Amino acid sequence: MKNLCSPESADFFEKLKAHAARRGQGIDAYFRAVFSGQKNKEAFNGWRRRQIFPRADDAFMLAQDLGITVEELIAGAEGAEYVRAWARNSGGVWEPPERIADIVKGLSAMGDRELSMIRAVIAAAGEGTVKK
Repeated sequence: MKNLCSPESADFFEKLKAHAARRGQGIDAYFRAVFSGQKNKEAFNGWRRRQIFPRADDAFMLAQDLGITVEELIAGAEGAEYVRAWARNSGGVWEPPERIADIVKGLSAMGDRELSMIRAVIAAAGEGTVKK
C-alpha cells in the first residue's frame, strides 16, 4: 500500500499538471484561475520542492475544481476508499467540538462572499495583523 501522506506517491503534482493541460492551461494560469489570482505557479513549485501538500483550504479548492474529494486529490483512489471505509465503520458523521459548534453552524449558512471575508480575517489573525 502507498504511503498516503507522501505527495510523490499520490502523483499529486502530476495530477494537477495534467488537469491544467486538459483545460488548455499551464500551471500558472490554472492556479490563477482556481485561486482567483491569489496563487500562481510559485505556490505549486514551492509545494513540489518541499514535497508538501497544500493547506486544507487550498486542497479543497483544487479538489472542487477537479470534481473529486480532497482525499482522492491527495491519495488517489486509496484515499477516497479510506474515507468511505471510515464513514461506513464509524457512522461517518462529523460533529464540531462544542466550543465551536455555533461558529460552524453560522459558517454553513454563509454564502461565498461572506466566507471570503471570513477567510481574510482568519488569515490576517494568523499573521498577527488583526488586533485581539
